[in-house]
Amino acid sequence: MLPDDVPPPGGWARVGEVVSDVGPLLVWRSPRTEAAPGPAAPVVGATGPAAPAADERVATSTADAAWRVGVAWVRTGLCERLTDRAVERLRGRTVGGTATVNLPPVRLVLADAALAHLEAQALLGGVAARDAAAGSPDRGPAVSGSSLARVTAVLDRSSRAVHNLFGASGYVDGDAARLARTIDLLGHASGTLPGRVSTTPGVTPGGTPGGEEGQDA
Repeated sequence: MLPDDVPPPGGWARVGEVVSDVGPLLVWRSPRTEAAPGPAAPVVGATGPAAPAADERVATSTADAAWRVGVAWVRTGLCERLTDRAVERLRGRTVGGTATVNLPPVRLVLADAALAHLEAQALLGGVAARDAAAGSPDRGPAVSGSSLARVTAVLDRSSRAVHNLFGASGYVDGDAARLARTIDLLGHASGTLPGRVSTTPGVTPGGTPGGEEGQDA
């Protein structure tokens, strides 16, 4: 996400816009870079040109994981903003003399959204509480791939339920629709964390043979 007056790096594609208190923020998607085919990763203790390459891959994986966690934090805040705007809108509307925001079905959706936001913050909170060594190539962010996948799922569910509270107005080109669209796009951007690069071919960081999907990053 960048301010509208800051140009993105070359090759990036614009995917959305967020209206903020400091002005519009543009959401950009960076081009994917596929890893070039090459020999298998070196074993532990390998020396020579292959060892720095392995370190670089681990550092890149760690940076990618930290970026995904940061996007999840931004998405959590945008979900809270969408909920606040829904509450403001429904306070000014009534059904049978009762404020729409006080109807039991609406209160249930808002309560579920509040719990989803708290759960996301709790799962992501390990990054804020990590020590100085966390985030280094040998440690990585203190958020697991399964935790990030859970954050993505709960925010998907809650944001879509809150979006429905706007009714038809939530699907026209307005602040609510743009905000909901941005939340959805950022969900695809953060996703889940890939497994950490193993230094032994066919073995995951935990020492178990097999794939790396779902491992902590």
